[in-house]
Amino acid sequence: MRVESLTFLRFLAAILVVFFHYGNNTALGGGLKSLISLGPQMVTFFFTLSGFVLAIAYLNKKQYKLFDFYIARIARIAPIYMLALFFVFYSSYGGGINDLYALLLNISFLQTWVPPYALSFNSPGWSLSVEMFFYLTFPAVLFLIKERRVSEGFFVFFSVFIYILTQVTLSSLLNSDFYQGWPSESHDLIYYLPLSHYCSFLLGISGGLLYVRSKLRFNYEFRTLAMISFVLFITYYSLTNAKIFIDIFDAPLAFGGSFYSIFFVVLIFVIAVSNNFVTRLLSKPVFVLLGEASYSIYILQMPFYYFYSKYLSKSLNLNPELNFYTYMISLVVLSVITFKVIEVPSRKLIMKFSLHRRNVVLAK
Repeated sequence: MRVESLTFLRFLAAILVVFFHYGNNTALGGGLKSLISLGPQMVTFFFTLSGFVLAIAYLNKKQYKLFDFYIARIARIAPIYMLALFFVFYSSYGGGINDLYALLLNISFLQTWVPPYALSFNSPGWSLSVEMFFYLTFPAVLFLIKERRVSEGFFVFFSVFIYILTQVTLSSLLNSDFYQGWPSESHDLIYYLPLSHYCSFLLGISGGLLYVRSKLRFNYEFRTLAMISFVLFITYYSLTNAKIFIDIFDAPLAFGGSFYSIFFVVLIFVIAVSNNFVTRLLSKPVFVLLGEASYSIYILQMPFYYFYSKYLSKSLNLNPELNFYTYMISLVVLSVITFKVIEVPSRKLIMKFSLHRRNVVLAK
């Protein structure tokens, strides 16, 4: 089961991340400063959407093989991840924390577990380290749900409880002597440790569980548009007015520790259950393709920026504004090509090789 209208949201989130990293000094970045500043929170959106998508994909499957699940996840993220990693390794090995130990951690997707290596080499790759932990635990969570060991209501309650516990813990650490600012090991543990973000994944699974089991679907054009608009406004207002929460709790909060996942899961769920001309438009092949290419956009943004800045921008001799947009458009085009030429074929090849190896073992 897929909800195609959600796929394009990944593209928008990835573009916001790229804008945050490299487009802050553009006129558009300055004019939409409050929107561009949401870039770091988009990673939380990815985590929440990941749980939702996996839940709706596997909850209705009567059976699946554990080995096949893990191979499918590795085949989905590893090829482009490794390509980007080794490009950055070639260009920055030996600088700062980019040593051999960091490389081994990145290859094994363990960099976020070992401060201060979370942002080593290809820094956006830290979120893939977190995702890999999510993938590792997902079958166990799925087993508990499918075997009716836990009810829908209990799982949702448990997810919200973990969310609250996580936010209280992280914010308490942030406001204690433990936190030494950035950069520090304490900063890495609060903002990059997979356990700090597990609540967003669980909330995403909860949203997917309610979507599948409740079978709520709304076909009212303007009512669903109004509902999406309202939830989108609340989400955006909350994201851009963090001071409200600081005033309520009278202390800084760990907003980068999946704080906004509770808002994202509601937004994702509302869009998923709605059928209107906007969701149908977002389900068109061109928007789905951009959404599929969003992973390459996200993971290639840093190595391509390095390549673009070193080899292309000087020869093009563009003003800073136009230079960024040229980089952005080139990144999107490259990512679409990469998705078609590398991601999809390599995924099929890995799955085919895995199936062949398993058949050989069974034949013996």
